[in-house]
Amino acid sequence: MSVSDELRQAIAAHGQWKVKFREFMAGTLDLDPSVVQQNNQCQFGKWLESQGHSLLKNLDFDEINQLHTEFHKVAAEVIRKKKAGQTQVAEQAVACGGAFATASAKPTTRLMTVKG
Repeated sequence: MSVSDELRQAIAAHGQWKVKFREFMAGTLDLDPSVVQQNNQCQFGKWLESQGHSLLKNLDFDEINQLHTEFHKVAAEVIRKKKAGQTQVAEQAVACGGAFATASAKPTTRLMTVKG
């Protein structure tokens, strides 16, 4: 598989979080914030720790890993807010321009610049 294909698959794997969060927000999927907060439990995180680490230059890896870790912190916080009954706050975070949406876009955008 080419580097470009690997990066495309990694981006797609990260994009699956939007689907999971729509399901969570709709009440059809339960997510555990303590698991979601860990950046190595998702498909993208597992790729990043293995193939991604060897494919990306150190500076690219460090930055993408940091952005990915921050995304997971934000995602876990959204889950905590919704579970605490702060549904409107959680919905604002997931909406376009919200904290979740912004944090989700950053690692993908950065990975796309590496992909070229």
